Amino acid sequence: MKNKLKKLLHDTTIISIYEDNSDKPILGKPRDVSRFQQDQGEQKKLENLENYWDKKFHSFKNVWNKERQLYRFLYDQFRLFHRSFTQLRINKVAYLESKNSQNDFHIHEFSATNLASMYLFGKKMINLTKKLKLNQYLNENENCFIERFSKTRNVLFEHNFNANDYPGVLFDPNFWSIAASDSFLKIDIHTQNESEYYALIDYYQDYYDLESTVVKIIKNF
Repeated sequence: MKNKLKKLLHDTTIISIYEDNSDKPILGKPRDVSRFQQDQGEQKKLENLENYWDKKFHSFKNVWNKERQLYRFLYDQFRLFHRSFTQLRINKVAYLESKNSQNDFHIHEFSATNLASMYLFGKKMINLTKKLKLNQYLNENENCFIERFSKTRNVLFEHNFNANDYPGVLFDPNFWSIAASDSFLKIDIHTQNESEYYALIDYYQDYYDLESTVVKIIKNF
């Protein structure tokens, strides 16, 4: 199991892994402060990127082909990724500031939906950049990161009940953990025992890292 956990830490954007009921990580580095607590940041303004998209679409003139359509898909996925995080921020803060959070749990559920969507659209965006061979504009660290983001979506969200390379292990995103005033998502890791381990990802950091990576690609159009 230790080798599986090491692989998990290496392959995904997980920050640290713990044994159940422990605050000291067995793998990774402890994170006391999340991106939400330290620097909530500002998203890139979509309108400031329109000139780059226009340049790319104008390069096709009035001709439709599959490549042009793939760029249309990429345009849509980037906006969906961006909007998912925008709405996540709004709903998260609204829940934290709600006067009766017990009765406003639906706001939290919206946040959880936005979070899952962010990883879904982010992964599809990465697939399209590869299909279009746009990762040539990225350095080694950036290409490594997009692979780890992809694995995070695949292993922890999409195939968490039957993830490749992790037979007998179930990954359980604890969406209630995003109600806290940080940006750590707790992932319960079930083996033959319930919640034998848990891991943390910083979903704010994941968003900003992928946003900056894809914006770098867009500015190379």
